[in-house]
Amino acid sequence: MAKKETKTLKFKCPACGCEKLEEVLVGVRQLSLITAIDESGAIDYDPNGVNAEEGEVSNYQCFNCGEHLQDESGVVNDPDILVEWLKKNCPQE
Repeated sequence: MAKKETKTLKFKCPACGCEKLEEVLVGVRQLSLITAIDESGAIDYDPNGVNAEEGEVSNYQCFNCGEHLQDESGVVNDPDILVEWLKKNCPQE
């Protein structure tokens, strides 16, 4: 049996029109691999050496203006509700 293709949902901020969405996490513990420290105190990190643990979604918001996604229950902070919000509020092609 052929695998069913899943459609990627698009986001468009109702406030500013930006198409970038971000997830805000709280209570996160992040570990970062340091690759170098110079004498001024500037630290370089390995982008592949970042590991985030724990935490929970506080909200989803527009990357540009910070507008929080909301539905009739309040701030959207659940992936399943996010999917429904996107289907309802953003035209999908």
